[in-house]
Formats: sequence, structure tokens, C-alpha cells
Amino acid sequence: MPGKGVYHYKCKAGSSGWSATGFGEMAEELPGCEGATMMDLEKAMVAACTEVSGLPCADFGFTCDMVTPDAALFTACIDTAMK
Repeated sequence: MPGKGVYHYKCKAGSSGWSATGFGEMAEELPGCEGATMMDLEKAMVAACTEVSGLPCADFGFTCDMVTPDAALFTACIDTAMK
């Protein structure tokens, strides 16, 4: 169980909606996600990051930045803030 860290997904639009695959240091722990819309895909990626992190609090920061009209980068920072 990876726990805290930074999780990344590469998102791509297709004919039937959006799909995302994990990448980066924690990619092997992340399941693939799909959604009919980008909003549905974001919900699926947030749920996947919450589950993989194993942390009880689903309140974490994330961004989903469009790179092109059919590609985006999702980044979630889970329990990485300095206190």
C-alpha cells in the first residue's frame, strides 16, 4: 500500500468517452479508469487514488490540466503538505 505521495494519470479522449492510465513512480498501483465525461473520469480517478493511498481522508488536492483537446494530465497530492 503506497500511502501518501503524488499520483499521476494520463487521460485520453476516445470515441466512447475518456480513459486514464497511471504513470510515474506509483503507476503500478493505480488501476485504469474510465468515464463518459471528463467529470466522470475525475470522480473515478479521485476514488482510485483514495483507495490506493489507504488513507481514510479523501480530502486531498488534485489538478486535471488539459494538454490538448483530447488529452489531459491528472495529478493528486495526498498527505504531502508540510506541517
